[in-house]
Amino acid sequence: MFKFIFLINTGMLYYIVIALLAVVMTYFLSWRPNWADSIYKQKPLWFAHRGALLQHPENTLSSYKYAIAAGIPAIEMDVLSTKDGVVVCSHNFDLERKTDGFGYIHHMDFKNLQLQKTESNRKNKHELIYTLEEVSNALDDKILINVEIKTH
Repeated sequence: MFKFIFLINTGMLYYIVIALLAVVMTYFLSWRPNWADSIYKQKPLWFAHRGALLQHPENTLSSYKYAIAAGIPAIEMDVLSTKDGVVVCSHNFDLERKTDGFGYIHHMDFKNLQLQKTESNRKNKHELIYTLEEVSNALDDKILINVEIKTH
């Protein structure tokens, strides 16, 4: 009887050691960004969601620049692809909600998309729909960017 209990306890010990080893290996071998502490600096990080959309058309260069000038250290932008594969900054798949155009961005070539103006319902706030490349080239390298990729 004692020998049987000893075997059960030894078997249990084996599983406990394996479980602990798995936990330790997961902790040390899991990927973690080594730069995360330097980004957050132990405090909340504020993002301008789609830029400063109350002052400028959302997801536009002027909106991002306004938010950055106001002291926001990071921006969030939405991107999606045109019919010819150009990645543009837009939250909406359709053009009706925030432009003077009609149709879907993923059904349009970039050249035709450039004929559309953003925020057609705001006075003197018309702007082009920018590419991700144009926006990233225009912003300072120190600005953090969170890119949300939209799919249709």
